[in-house]
Amino acid sequence: MVERQNDIILITRIRGGDGKALECLFRKYYTPLCRFAFFLTKRHDLSEEIVADVFFHLWKKGDQLNISLNTRSYLFTATRHTSLNYLKQERQDMLELSEDISVPDEDPSTKLIFKEFEDQMYKSISLLPGKRKQIFQLSRFDGLTYKEIAVILSISVKTVENQMGKAIKQLRNTNLTQFT
Repeated sequence: MVERQNDIILITRIRGGDGKALECLFRKYYTPLCRFAFFLTKRHDLSEEIVADVFFHLWKKGDQLNISLNTRSYLFTATRHTSLNYLKQERQDMLELSEDISVPDEDPSTKLIFKEFEDQMYKSISLLPGKRKQIFQLSRFDGLTYKEIAVILSISVKTVENQMGKAIKQLRNTNLTQFT
């Protein structure tokens, strides 16, 4: 209870532009937030960047902050969302990069077959319901474990397993067995 009150005082001071209050909050939560971000991203450099970004936005928002009860929850939620955004951006960058890479020795018919398969695959994945599609992409494209996905999306591991099973079944029905 005392900790929450201290955090609320720090947030109030940050709203007023007090950099020392931000520094106190940063020192208090930096290490646990980095550990959490690392759990989500599996990269030390990225986890430190994410936490720095969270605190930068906290400072940037300053007078607009509306944290009234639990600063710790707010910071961990912000770290989770920022981690997700970084992972999504990295995945998008990798997809764009892979589209730019071409294999010079491939014959045109192989390229055409691959392109048709790729188009069908993305079309089939796009037909998955929202959360199911997100779970499938985090698992297959980002290589996250079911436990990591559950933490990121704030759902149970059992729900992730269930949705992955349904996604694979739906994709198999569209003849994408090689992909699943």
